Parts: sequence; C-alpha cells; structure tokens
Amino acid sequence: MKTGIKVNVSGFLKKIREFPQLIAREQESVLKQEARALCTRYAQCTAPAYGLSFDAARAEGMKKRVESEVHRVFLTRAQGGRVYSAIYQRSPQLAKAYWNAWKKKDTRAQTRIMRDAGLSLAALDPGTHKTARTGFHASVPKAFQGKEMVSQPQLRAYARKQAALVGFAQAGWYAAARGLGGRVRRNLVSATGKRSTAEAFPGYIRKLANRHPGIGGARVLTSGSTCRVEIWTGVRHAKHALPGHLSDLAESEARENVAKALAASVHALNRKKFHAA
Repeated sequence: MKTGIKVNVSGFLKKIREFPQLIAREQESVLKQEARALCTRYAQCTAPAYGLSFDAARAEGMKKRVESEVHRVFLTRAQGGRVYSAIYQRSPQLAKAYWNAWKKKDTRAQTRIMRDAGLSLAALDPGTHKTARTGFHASVPKAFQGKEMVSQPQLRAYARKQAALVGFAQAGWYAAARGLGGRVRRNLVSATGKRSTAEAFPGYIRKLANRHPGIGGARVLTSGSTCRVEIWTGVRHAKHALPGHLSDLAESEARENVAKALAASVHALNRKKFHAA
C-alpha cells in the first residue's frame, strides 16, 4: 500500500519572503512612535516648569518670576536702595553721599557719585543675565547683587523678552515631535475605564512652537534593514534646561519601551501572518 502527501508551500514561502519588509515597516513605525514619546519625556524633564500638566495661569506666574529675576541682575537709576548697596561695596563714604543726594532727588549729584563709584550707564549685556543664573533650576539667586547700570527702557524690554520665552525649550521638543508626523497626544483612561486621548503639550507651548518655526525637527534614515530616527532641538539653552540625570532616565525608559514595542509588533505579525498562537 502506498500513501502520498502533497504539500504546496508556495504560499508559505511567499509569506516568509514578505516578512522582512513587514518587520522593517513595523520597526520604522515603532521608532517614530517612541521618538515622539521621548520628545514629550524630554519636555517633561525640562526647566523651568518640570512636567506638562501646568496651565496657562501658572505659566503667567513663571513669566513674572523671570521678569523679577532679570530686574535683580541689572541696576537702574530708579532702584535707589540697590544702587546704594552697589556703591557701598566700593565706598561707604560715596554710598552715604549718594543716599543724601537720593533723598534730595538731586539727580546731577547722583550721576556724579555713581560715576565716581564706577557705575556708569552701559548697554544691557544678555551674557550678564546668563552668568547670573547659578541658582536652583538655572534661576537667579535672591541674594544676587547687580553691578551693571542700564536704562529702564532697556531693562523693561529685555525682561519682557525673557518672560516670553518661558516654555521655549519645551516648545523645541514639541517641534521635534511634530517633525515625525502624526499627532502628539497622550492616552487617557477614566475612572470608569473609558479611553480617550488629549494633547501632550499645553496650548501656550504649541503656540510658541508655531510662532518660531524651525526650533526643532526630526528625520528618519533607512539603510537596508537598518532604520534610525533622529530628533533635535535648535533651542540653544535646551541642553542646560534639561538636567543630565533626567535626560539619562528618559533615554533609558525609551530604550526599554522600544524593545517592548518591537517585541509586541513582531508577536502581532506572527499571529496575523502565520496564525501562530
């Protein structure tokens, strides 16, 4: 008795040949997804407002704090007490004379005494502000003593400009995430188990990024079976606003998430393509 079994493997072989291309597409999709998530994580770790849950009202409070810090860095003629302290460090005698002139509102005498103490009006140097940011989260310490005399209009304009940049480093990471295409949203689960999504970045940060195009971006590079996703920010102070230990933590989490997502994708492909359990 003869028994024969005929097996047609052409369909199976076709699936095998298609599998690398499917894996490559899944790889790119996963990398882009996790790169977007890493951009969000970077932004959450960025100063001055760590996290992305704060609202516009809190952002306004932070802007006022930045303006206040800038006003501590520089001196103006209107800041009589602070000018007195700066002169006192050079000459207690001149400081006493200045205070008498201040009380008498004798501006000519004030100008002469400030000049004798080495406090002459100069153009505002942003580098002075940058150097002064030695406090917690790159803030200006409350005890900082300003030594450069600038005009009130200069100081006001610079303070407002710096306040407007609150969230700018985070906006750079939002722009990087948008550079990968798709929507930058986060998943939500209500107390009843209902699932939904919401914008990952607050509105004012998205507006900042829209007002300053090109402050961040991303690109996908493929070579054979290798895929690489690059993300970057063009905000100059972004590196200083993101503490090293927090960026290391974000990158470690991203590596784990990529590995898990790739494994899940391959498993799903196996089930779909080969009906594997």
